[in-house]
Amino acid sequence: MSTIEIDTTQNVSIRFQTANALERILARIIDGFVVATVMYVAFLLVAVGVGFFTTDASESLFPATLTLYVVVFVLGFFYPFIMESIFHGQTLGKMAMNIRVVREDGTEASLGNYAVRFLVGVFEVTLLGIVSVVAVLASKSAQRLGDMAAGTLVVRKPRKVTLAQVGLVMDQPERIIKYHAAGNLSVEDIAIVREVINEAAARQRTPEAIGVILDAARDRIERVLRERSATDSLTFLRDVVDDYNAIHSSPIDITSGTLRRG
Repeated sequence: MSTIEIDTTQNVSIRFQTANALERILARIIDGFVVATVMYVAFLLVAVGVGFFTTDASESLFPATLTLYVVVFVLGFFYPFIMESIFHGQTLGKMAMNIRVVREDGTEASLGNYAVRFLVGVFEVTLLGIVSVVAVLASKSAQRLGDMAAGTLVVRKPRKVTLAQVGLVMDQPERIIKYHAAGNLSVEDIAIVREVINEAAARQRTPEAIGVILDAARDRIERVLRERSATDSLTFLRDVVDDYNAIHSSPIDITSGTLRRG
């Protein structure tokens, strides 16, 4: 199994474990079984429903019956594209194998990415999947032709880790939380707050400029938290970060299986 490493703008290297050929084949088999079963049951229900009518009535219902068959077939045909688009890069087979589709930069794939890999995948399937398997085995990033064309990867979903385990926060004693809503802040919000605090600590701007930056960040966070504080802006922002770290010292999901500081 190969590993892809990407450096984020927060100077954190993210390592992705790419799904191997066996995992992808098993996911495809599971998906094929699901689609075949659902289509068989749907066709059977339609046939049984039509059977309740007389021969003449059945003939009059032929256009509607044909339409139902076509709809079921189309949904089955587009199953991979539909599922990946709705469930963030996963089909039922991929869920079972704990793998998903992402862009090559590690971000969530777009509708266009899913569409391209699906269309190319149709060509690959017509060759009994041999081309896909060869491409996955030959590619450094375990990509089939559809992935190469769409700029995507199939990676293992992350395990549960803590922020403390990956070194993003310092271990600290039990803390009395001041702002419980801090736990609802996004990673991006906290990254901005940290940048503001670091900017203030660097003292490379005038005190007035630093004050404006701190107050702007404070106003943003207070609106998100829907709380007001009587402390100064720098203290407030530091408390928010500490509360966030304390709240998220329990396991959370991250984008990849392994993180390290850059």
